[in-house]
Amino acid sequence: MSNNNNKSKSAISLQESWASNISDYILLRRQQTHVAYDATNAKTNDESKKNQ
Repeated sequence: MSNNNNKSKSAISLQESWASNISDYILLRRQQTHVAYDATNAKTNDESKKNQ
């Protein structure tokens, strides 16, 4: 019985690790996307001010 518990705990730990890695990746990509959009918006705003 104890052996089955150890297998379950290691399987859960592996799943949590995988989920944590995916979560970290998604958060990083969201941050990169926001930075890219902010830079694009800043450039667009600068160009529109020059054209006025």
